[in-house]
Amino acid sequence: MRKIEFLTLAVAAAMLTVGCNKSVPESRKTISIDPLITRATETDFEQGDKIGVAILRGEDYYVQNECFTYNGQSFTSDLFWYTDGEQQSTFLAYYPYSEQGVPTTFTVAADQSDYAAYTASDLMAAVKEGVVPQASVTMPFKHMLTRIVLKINNEAEVKVKKVTLKNSILAADVDAQMHVVPAQAEARDIIMHKQKADVSYCALVIPQSVSFATEIELENGKVLKKTLTEVSLKQGGQYSINAVILPEDVEVNISGDIENWEDEGEITEKEISFHEYDKYFEYDGINYTTAVLPDGNKWMTQNLAFLPEGKKVSSTPGDNAGIWYPYAMESGAAVAKTDDATIKANGYLYDAKTFLGVESVTVENCTTLEGVQGICPEGWHIPTRMELINLCGAATVKYGDETDNPTNTDAPFWDANLKYGTIVKANECGWNYVFCGSIANNKYNAVVTKDTTTDVEEYLDKLALSVYAGSTGHATGSTPSPKVSVMQSTFTSTYKKGRLSVADSDAVKAAAAVRCVKNK
Repeated sequence: MRKIEFLTLAVAAAMLTVGCNKSVPESRKTISIDPLITRATETDFEQGDKIGVAILRGEDYYVQNECFTYNGQSFTSDLFWYTDGEQQSTFLAYYPYSEQGVPTTFTVAADQSDYAAYTASDLMAAVKEGVVPQASVTMPFKHMLTRIVLKINNEAEVKVKKVTLKNSILAADVDAQMHVVPAQAEARDIIMHKQKADVSYCALVIPQSVSFATEIELENGKVLKKTLTEVSLKQGGQYSINAVILPEDVEVNISGDIENWEDEGEITEKEISFHEYDKYFEYDGINYTTAVLPDGNKWMTQNLAFLPEGKKVSSTPGDNAGIWYPYAMESGAAVAKTDDATIKANGYLYDAKTFLGVESVTVENCTTLEGVQGICPEGWHIPTRMELINLCGAATVKYGDETDNPTNTDAPFWDANLKYGTIVKANECGWNYVFCGSIANNKYNAVVTKDTTTDVEEYLDKLALSVYAGSTGHATGSTPSPKVSVMQSTFTSTYKKGRLSVADSDAVKAAAAVRCVKNK
């Protein structure tokens, strides 16, 4: 790994003795700092995070250990640029901020189960040379510690109470170049942070040569232990430990080797586990049931709850997170549900760019994404428009040169009397329909079934307008906007009795559940 030359000894000494200094402004143009890479703990810096910054002009300081605070996009302070627009500066930054300046020692928390303690155990640094006054300064932050991720393939579907990483030195000495060396201290245990209940746990540790031991405590009282082979952890690297909890006697098998994911301080895209069986597959530690339906295709019969690396699940539609928690209607309002049971039953809701696996969906590219793998496992794909129509038999919108909305009366979900697909037919075929809801116009779709004269009684008060994602796109409207096919069920005054049909959905402001279909 390339070493990061961060501070000279003189710079470090000065920053240690100077608090949150304020320079006298020489102009009215304030400084902002855009972090180039994400923090090791989650997907990004979070609002309110603070860094310490020093700015050198030649041999002189313009400012030392200035507090900059993250506003959701950039780090800002009330510091102003100097007036000489040609003079170059060197920017030095570290995280987390300390009034005492750059730390000479750093200690990670022994209990990282609490999110605040976990994030406070991070340590990052950045340097940028040749900076002239400008609206913002982009700085490449580097990870100074090591991240350990324990991934559980929980085939027994037992609840995990606590995961402990044992035999780790928690304290480190930090030199002037931000090299981290483990302190002479007794090894201790770290309670790992729950990244995803019963699936993945993580901890930030000091780079060291260590023989870790892991301890998985289950809700049923059993404790599963394993000692691992020695490994030399590198600064800025990520390592994974893989555990399998088996149904037979709930035993554990943890790999003795630890995978090194070092990437010059950045966290790379994780290696995702995938194992396919006759009636289910395991994908990133979660088992999903599958079935060959009468259309001849093999489908997932559970909604996807996959979290791509670098993504966070949000409770606020419209915040561009790309993935949102499922929701329920409570007292007439849509409420995000973050509990494991609801997530397992309903999966997550994904916007089009996320489930299609692209940076954005546009008028130009929306017609080129049909049948892409997206966030599905290898060998599976986001269903196409015709694959959805060939399930439910009906479409409510026209695409391209179609003279009429396609109808397939041989579709397995087709109801000849209603001339739509139906939930009843879908479940008879093994689809396992879920009232998962959807997002429309950047809001949870706060509609429930309620017409007792025409709705199926068992569907009353369920989430109407539940939507399943499709990959076929087209542009529509006088001012074109991208749309993607979806299979939806509607229970409004127009559509009754649990009808299923294929419509389209805004590719930017909407989100849907995902069921993948196996490639031919």
